[in-house]
Amino acid sequence: MLLHFTNLSKISLETFSYKKTNIELYATLYRSTQKTTRATLLYFHGGGLLYGKRTDLPEYHIDTFCDAGYSILAFDYRLAPVTKLSHIIDDVKDAIIWYLNNRTDLFQSKCPYFLWGRSAGAYLCLLAPKIDLPEKPIGILSYYGYTFAHDSWYNQPSPYYLQFPAVDAETIASICKEGETAEGLLDTRYSLYVYARQTGKWICMINDNSIEDFYNLYSLKKLTDFDYYPPVFLAHSFHDMDVPFAESQILSSLLPKSHLFVASAKTHEFDKDTTSEETLSLIDESLYFMNEINS
Repeated sequence: MLLHFTNLSKISLETFSYKKTNIELYATLYRSTQKTTRATLLYFHGGGLLYGKRTDLPEYHIDTFCDAGYSILAFDYRLAPVTKLSHIIDDVKDAIIWYLNNRTDLFQSKCPYFLWGRSAGAYLCLLAPKIDLPEKPIGILSYYGYTFAHDSWYNQPSPYYLQFPAVDAETIASICKEGETAEGLLDTRYSLYVYARQTGKWICMINDNSIEDFYNLYSLKKLTDFDYYPPVFLAHSFHDMDVPFAESQILSSLLPKSHLFVASAKTHEFDKDTTSEETLSLIDESLYFMNEINS
């Protein structure tokens, strides 16, 4: 299938099944039909691990990266609260291994890979270097991500989300009856995230380990050695009302090879506005970051 994007470059789209549990998990590959792939971006979507879908990328991002020779492979992963973090991390690991096992067939070469995530997807990418992988990423792009490194914002009721209409526990129970899923539509599952943030129960909804194990396994809060981390590009808005800017600021101070892009928008997913100067600068700086590593 050929897609025609804004600058008239041709982007091909293919979808693959990469894993089967109780449900099928898919990956969608975007690549230029006119450029040789230099490296692949393995992409994981946002949604607080509770909603979202792999096909959420703005066309501008797809078009610009593919036109620069960076193919994008966007993955499903199972969603909480039915699926907990330990199994979500398994999906991320299996996604990366699927790419490593299939890249020669896809690109006729062993293309290196970056990890790229937005919000919760960035969180998963930032945990990935802790996973035992046969080959590590050459870099990570974290767009408004987090690792629960900054205190209090995630385990207490959020003043921002308390402005929303209250979501009750019965609504949450009804949604969870749907069972295991990897596609969480905004109009049906966003209420899960609102409830998580209104009540401060987010961690309980995504984690089934002790809180101590959660911080050891699924946070960078207690990590002291970051030397094995690849270069990391961090992007965050200073005025983010959802995930505090401090999350990326702390990571920037901890990671020895990091670059911090600071936006001024009040929206969390500020790059959704592909007409703004900040989004254009974000994509330009992301490309510069990748080109410096993959020259």
